[in-house]
Amino acid sequence: MIERLCIEAALKVSGDNRASAAQLLGLSRQGLYSKLRRHGLGDLHPRDFG
Repeated sequence: MIERLCIEAALKVSGDNRASAAQLLGLSRQGLYSKLRRHGLGDLHPRDFG
C-alpha cells in the first residue's frame, strides 16, 4: 500500500514522466515499470490524478 502511494505521488510530482518518477524513487525506469505492473498502475495518465 505504501509503495503504491509513493509511486502515485512520484508520478504526480513528475507530471507522469516515468523516467523522472523512477529517479525520485531511486529506481531504474524498468524497475518502476515492474512495480507499476505489480500494483496495476501500468495505464495511469495525468488525468487520473485529478
